[in-house]
Amino acid sequence: SKDCFVHKHSMCDGKENCKDGSDERHISCSSRTVGRCKRRVGGGEEQTLPLSWLLDGVKDCVNGEDEEKVWPTCGIGELSRFVTSNQSCENVYLCPQGEPGFVELDKLCDGHETCG
Repeated sequence: SKDCFVHKHSMCDGKENCKDGSDERHISCSSRTVGRCKRRVGGGEEQTLPLSWLLDGVKDCVNGEDEEKVWPTCGIGELSRFVTSNQSCENVYLCPQGEPGFVELDKLCDGHETCG
C-alpha cells in the first residue's frame, strides 16, 4: 500500500509487515518457487521466492542462486518463463506488451493488472 514501506526481502515471506497485509498480497507473491533459499536481508530460515526475482540481476539469496540458471522453466524462446516446478508446463495468456510477458490462466480476471 502507499502507507507501508518494507524491504523487498520482507515481502512474500508469510509475515504481514504492513497493517493491511499488502506486503503479502503483492502481485509478485502470487507465483513463487518451490525451491527455497536464505534471503540476503532478514536472515532466518530458507524461504520460497517470487518467480519475478529469478535472474533479475539482483542477488536475493545469500549464495546468489536466484541469479543462476537452475530454476525450472517452461516454453521456448520469448515464451520461456520461470515456473514453480518442473511438474507441468501450463498454458498461459501472452501479454501484447509489458512485463512479465505472460499471465498464468488461473491468474486472469483476478482484479490485478499483470500485463504491465
